Amino acid sequence: MMWLNKFSQWRISLAAKLTLVMTSLVILSVCSTTYLSIRRNHKIFRQELEQQADILLTTLTISTADSLYFGDIELVQDIIDELNIKQALLASRAYQKDGIAIADTEIQERHGFSLSVDPFAKKILQSQRTFFDWQPDRLLAGKSIILQGEVIGAIAVELSTTSLQTKNIAERNQSIILALILGTIGAIISLWLSKSITEPLIQITKATK
Repeated sequence: MMWLNKFSQWRISLAAKLTLVMTSLVILSVCSTTYLSIRRNHKIFRQELEQQADILLTTLTISTADSLYFGDIELVQDIIDELNIKQALLASRAYQKDGIAIADTEIQERHGFSLSVDPFAKKILQSQRTFFDWQPDRLLAGKSIILQGEVIGAIAVELSTTSLQTKNIAERNQSIILALILGTIGAIISLWLSKSITEPLIQITKATK
């Protein structure tokens, strides 16, 4: 009888172990799949946003090159304002070749501009290609304006990454719900399996007494 009680305790322990192992495996699988999916989506989003920024910058550099060369700052401001509204950008800026801002969608009055060199503009002007700087909530991108082989200035844009953050949060929440559902199903199945394994052993033990 004592041996049967010990076996009964072992049966409960086995059921708990099977439940824990199966539930853990299910949750681990869901979390791993979600993590890989978020990483893949993040990479794709970054590539797409960088391509979008590069296209916008190419358009702006072509559109503003002549105006910037001839010193028509008002036209440069109008161009970046119009594109900023159409593309729903966070901000757009134009710089002289020394890195000082001359047009900014966030600053409409000329006296509001700083006469100091923008560190980001300096990085753009030193780069031979489109320069990207990823921030927690936005992408900063810039490109030099080249006319007749000479760098005459630079253009910078800011694009929001809110859509990626929203998508990641939604996917994370879905994975939590899915893990809970599958974990519950796994626990029920593991309990059923443990019972199907241990019940015959209990019957054999009783028969041999």
